[in-house]
Amino acid sequence: MNLVEKLAAINTEDVIAAGVHWRVRRIKSADLADLSAALLVLPPGDPLRAAKAKGRARAAPDAAPVMRTPAQMKQYAEIAHAYVCAGLVAASEDGEEWKAIRCCRTEAEADHAASVLWVEDLPTTVVPMLGAAIMKLSTDGGAAAERLASFRGDAGAAPARRRARA
Repeated sequence: MNLVEKLAAINTEDVIAAGVHWRVRRIKSADLADLSAALLVLPPGDPLRAAKAKGRARAAPDAAPVMRTPAQMKQYAEIAHAYVCAGLVAASEDGEEWKAIRCCRTEAEADHAASVLWVEDLPTTVVPMLGAAIMKLSTDGGAAAERLASFRGDAGAAPARRRARA
């Protein structure tokens, strides 16, 4: 495996959700900046925002529930959809044979013959899992550099892709 292939491999992760293997990639810095800016406008008492600030993936179980307006819930869904549309690259039934796939945000853009899937067609449990995996890849704090360094000693072996399971 050459260096370019190694670099590509450390920027992807395979996620198993709803019985399907999904391949997601790290999203571009500009896309991440846009999505992060949207997260900054969340209300100050929001447990998700507080957990992110403390470096945890989820709010602590004892965190006081925060009432959200329908507009805020819509904003959360749009952010999750944006992450998935930016980072989903392939799907597989068995994890061996992959089909390139692109996700779009509007039904009008969907074209199943061209492997363009409307994000709303994904099972509801899949969107948050893929979104979390994409965010983790995109904000990994140096873990990608460590994975790349681990490849240097074994040039002939293919790197193992990380897998997340539902």
